[in-house]
Amino acid sequence: MTFFGRPLSIFGLLLALVFCFSSFGGGRDHSSDDNPSHTSDCSSYLQADSFSKAGLELPEILRTADGKESFVFRNFGHAIHFLKDGHRATKKDLPLRIRYLLPAVNGVWNLIQASKKEQIFSSGKQMSISSAILMWVNTLRQFSGDSYDERLLESLYDVIKRLADSKIFASIDHPPIFSTFNMLFDNLNRAPPEILALRWKQNLARVIDSSNKFPSHSKLILAAKLLDLTDEERAQIATAWLNQEATIELEERPVEMGHALLMLYEIDPSSAWTYFIRRRNSFLSLVTRDSGLLVRPLLYFKYVMGKNTPDLDQLARVSSLYKRKVVRSPLEDMIAQQLSEFGFHYSRNAFDPEASAIEMDFYLTLEDGRRVNIEVDGKAHFVTDEHGNKKQRLADRRRDEILTAQGIEVYRIPHWYLEDAHRATQEEELFQFLTSGKQ
Repeated sequence: MTFFGRPLSIFGLLLALVFCFSSFGGGRDHSSDDNPSHTSDCSSYLQADSFSKAGLELPEILRTADGKESFVFRNFGHAIHFLKDGHRATKKDLPLRIRYLLPAVNGVWNLIQASKKEQIFSSGKQMSISSAILMWVNTLRQFSGDSYDERLLESLYDVIKRLADSKIFASIDHPPIFSTFNMLFDNLNRAPPEILALRWKQNLARVIDSSNKFPSHSKLILAAKLLDLTDEERAQIATAWLNQEATIELEERPVEMGHALLMLYEIDPSSAWTYFIRRRNSFLSLVTRDSGLLVRPLLYFKYVMGKNTPDLDQLARVSSLYKRKVVRSPLEDMIAQQLSEFGFHYSRNAFDPEASAIEMDFYLTLEDGRRVNIEVDGKAHFVTDEHGNKKQRLADRRRDEILTAQGIEVYRIPHWYLEDAHRATQEEELFQFLTSGKQ
């Protein structure tokens, strides 16, 4: 038997009917209370059936007047148990996990607020809490639907900032905890808060030196993409990373090595080259297995750094591995219309001529022989502050350096420049760039 498209046992159906009757039959609307109250949402119970099948009881939900929802966890042990078991229970129901992601994180924050101010957990317990949260937040990368938007990301960002800054996580510079919070912010496509970023910046090289497990160790260099570092600071961190990496046996982990190379080349290309040469044979085994991890670093080594790189032709032959399904945005359609009105011929979602590894929103060959790539930078390229998305900005910078080294000029248009208030200026500047070469 199903109810709202979900299978229910007879007992579960009776409970659902009783629950819904109490909700609709004169039940109190708690969402209008001034204080947090239990929700009386029939759909929430029905969704909870996925948890009950796994023998897991869905915690009660509190909802404030502004609609904020939180799970009511009895203690941290209850929270960790539910997050881990609930993650397994929703393995085939990612939309359900997305639905309860924010209430789960809010519930952990409520526990922290209710705990004694002087309470400081062991690094092991801190790791258990943060890694359990990370399992749920990782869903944002696994789920390709439209069940969440920027508001969810902003809400999660806000509560995770508070978690990171709480006294509970006094060992946030401890390598595994450091790595976990780093990945939390990376999953949210956000830079860490300024105070935390400064603390990480001061301790990053030390944390890398004290890590001896390669999977978490390699992910630590993600922090250098999220922090607003100088090139010199990135080089120092990369050097510390290389010194520690040299002590780890990696021959049987080429894919993990490839991910590390991809991150390292964005942080400090010179260190990435040293890493590539040191582990050259292992990297070459990736050419046919997972070439997408190698293409951009190898292109950078060849065209920007002038290094002799192996078998780029073979990478070009498997270029279909990194050609994705084209999704064109309305902002890109605006630029397409402008280029047509200007009278320019262009290719959309074209790949660079050399190794077909870099996709370009628009590619033009002008009458004077100039080759131009026009990129429309949507919100994913920026964080909510004025500095831009540091992780994405580094990736964009390396990408543009590769194209520039091939003689292709890159012209970027941020999404806010296409708003009505700026549109006339944007059109004029784009036309001037295409006709005179001045940006």
